[in-house]
Amino acid sequence: MDRNVDLNNEGSSSFDADYPEYVAYAESSLDKDDEAERNPSAALPPMDYLVYGLFVCIGVGLLAPWFMVTSSADYLNFRFPGREPEFWLALCSSVALMTAQVFNMTFFKYIDRLPFEARAVLPLILTSVWMLLTPALPFFIESETVQFYLSLGFIFIIAAETTITEGSLYGITGMLQNRGIYTHAIQQGAVFAGVLSVGLRAITKVAFADDERGFNQSGMLYFGTGAGLNVLCALFCMTVCRTKLVQDRIRLYRIGQKRDDDLQVQTLSTDTIEARKSLVDFSTSHSVERWLSSSDEEANRLEEEPLLPQDLSDPVGNDTAVRTKLEIFWVLRFQVLSVMALIVVSASLFPGVTSVLHGQQSGWFSVAVMSCYPLGEVVGKLLPGFVRLYPPRWIWLHALVHGLLFIPLFTLALESAHVLPVVFGSDAYAFVIVLLLGFSNGYGLCYGMMSGPLLVRPGEQAVAGSLVFTGLVSGIFIGDLSSLIYLYA
Repeated sequence: MDRNVDLNNEGSSSFDADYPEYVAYAESSLDKDDEAERNPSAALPPMDYLVYGLFVCIGVGLLAPWFMVTSSADYLNFRFPGREPEFWLALCSSVALMTAQVFNMTFFKYIDRLPFEARAVLPLILTSVWMLLTPALPFFIESETVQFYLSLGFIFIIAAETTITEGSLYGITGMLQNRGIYTHAIQQGAVFAGVLSVGLRAITKVAFADDERGFNQSGMLYFGTGAGLNVLCALFCMTVCRTKLVQDRIRLYRIGQKRDDDLQVQTLSTDTIEARKSLVDFSTSHSVERWLSSSDEEANRLEEEPLLPQDLSDPVGNDTAVRTKLEIFWVLRFQVLSVMALIVVSASLFPGVTSVLHGQQSGWFSVAVMSCYPLGEVVGKLLPGFVRLYPPRWIWLHALVHGLLFIPLFTLALESAHVLPVVFGSDAYAFVIVLLLGFSNGYGLCYGMMSGPLLVRPGEQAVAGSLVFTGLVSGIFIGDLSSLIYLYA
């Protein structure tokens, strides 16, 4: 695999002599990741089962509250009749996800310097507060309009804070390497959270009556459960950040950051000298010598002047240059764009289009068909942890087949009244296509999130995890908007 990295080249050997521990770690990691791409079905290296289990629990606690919010549609429709809360819920959440991730990536350089523990735990605690306040609003505010807009505001904040926390956690799992198995753990937890929300919705449908008391009880149960799971997730985050594996990798990552900072300083200093040499009129060659022998104050003043882009060069070789987010994105373009394409198709079809499918059996059909998607995702996201069906860079083919297959299949279900209603209008057909949609999305999404950090240098893996997560968030945003346009336009 060509990642344009050679930590032992002549230009960098003297520089990296100050970072022997980091260089040894980087070389070992690259060897493992090269093997992972050449042989995707090879057995996984040993993993820390405690850390894996903690990340599964974090995945449950991180996304369960959000699934609880989206599952409380009946409660929100009861509280705000005639205001189409499902539409505004979807719109608010999509905008919040995209806004939070744009903020994450714009200020990544500064956010990445904050302790991982603080970046993960503080938003989780705040989200628990908003979760508890949302169903309690009727006890303090009489105006339904004020309640509605405050609820939307809380939901916007919940979605934004969940995105910030999730981006930080994918950065941590990206650093842990091991062929993405810890990213797989968070993905597994997220799927279990979806199954939990479906199960809770089924329980509330059976246990609570369709009256004011029943809807209020179900709302309290949804939001209270979500807040409790968020608190547990914060505790799990604090615990995992104290494990030896995570502490060692964070320490090495910080060493790598210091190396990159020092390398940038050295690069800028050498670039400045080389650029000045090329810009000075050599007919008065003494001016070059005068510049190089100038006082520190004068040299500093000259170095602060902007350089021409074409005069910037990498004095220690491209192989060791610190890459920008755009350069890292280009390395990960198949992962980022494929994850985005997968989720665009899936978010367009589920839950929006799926919710308008009408089965032959009334009553439990909507609950059953909605349950098929997370069940398919469970299996799909579980599989990459044991079987890699194709090399990481082939994920674009999965995304292409995903779109070309499922859009026509769902179109046939929607047009079943005119095209073979016996087949395409049956309950079994709806269950099968939703189940397969969940499976395909789960496998491709999980594999894309796992394989992204494998394709970059060790010091860039936190950025890689965040970039692939940006693809996921962008896909959700585009898919949700497409679904809303289809349902409400």
